Amino acid sequence: MFNFDKKQLLQFAGFAAVTAITIGFFLKIKKQKSSVFTDIIINRNFKYQSQLNDLDIKQIDKQNTHSLYIMATQKLPTILEKVDSRGKLTFYSLYKQITEGDADEAPDNDQVTNPVKYQAWLQQRGRLVETCQQEYIALMTRYDEQFREIVDQLVTGKIKRIKVEDSSMTSGGILAKSVPRPKAEDQTQYLKSLTQDEKDMMLTYQMIREDKNESLLIQLLEEKRLDVNTKNKEGMDPLILAIDCEFTIETLQKLIKLGCSIKNSDTQGRTALHYAVDLENIELIQFLIDNGADKNTKDHSGSSPLDEAETNEEIMEILGA
Repeated sequence: MFNFDKKQLLQFAGFAAVTAITIGFFLKIKKQKSSVFTDIIINRNFKYQSQLNDLDIKQIDKQNTHSLYIMATQKLPTILEKVDSRGKLTFYSLYKQITEGDADEAPDNDQVTNPVKYQAWLQQRGRLVETCQQEYIALMTRYDEQFREIVDQLVTGKIKRIKVEDSSMTSGGILAKSVPRPKAEDQTQYLKSLTQDEKDMMLTYQMIREDKNESLLIQLLEEKRLDVNTKNKEGMDPLILAIDCEFTIETLQKLIKLGCSIKNSDTQGRTALHYAVDLENIELIQFLIDNGADKNTKDHSGSSPLDEAETNEEIMEILGA
């Protein structure tokens, strides 16, 4: 039917072979891409995975485990830029389980806490504090080599004991710093005690705090949807909130320019400088002093920022003591 010479047949054979290889390669690439896309879709839904790695952290005794956990929470701000969203949710959920226990099911709790974070926390339900501390420590070893070396030396017995001071009741909290949330048994009562304005303020502050949303805070003030002197139920105004969240100096400068007062205090009589000293944040302390904060202002318990800084020579020097 077709009359082809030997040369033409070889050309056709070569073309067919190249076409088959090309199609095969394309199908392989397509399959790989589909797999990648599937993984991305799956990863959008956070599912907790154990963090315990090659270091035998479980053999570290309870006292050293607690000290390592405190050290890890203090290191968190320094490594946060390296951490992806899954890692942040893991740090957050472990921290909440350690400090507050099981996520309760009080009315609207999934609204009070960011829903995504609430679901991550919910996956820790029933887990022991020590186990969660071990996993928090294990996760930190992935991001901080110096910390990993300390853990390794404790595991191998090169170091017998470490002691780390918990300088802040809100340690671990660049992701979760907050006024302690009521426990499950009184959460409902607490919410009922709030006026609508207080509830709205609580939700606004919670959103700003948990998302580290500095621009939203400024926007709300500039648009007059939030007043510079408005306080939540705990007495925190926008400036104290910003200090407690360790926002940038640029944001603090904007808050001062918008009219926030450095002299304001919360319901415990604690000023922005009290908060900064508690956090041992040198940059924030220097900023507040430069802008007229009073180191001698006493809270309702009679404690001043100067009193609380007495064991830290660097802070004492900034305060002019």
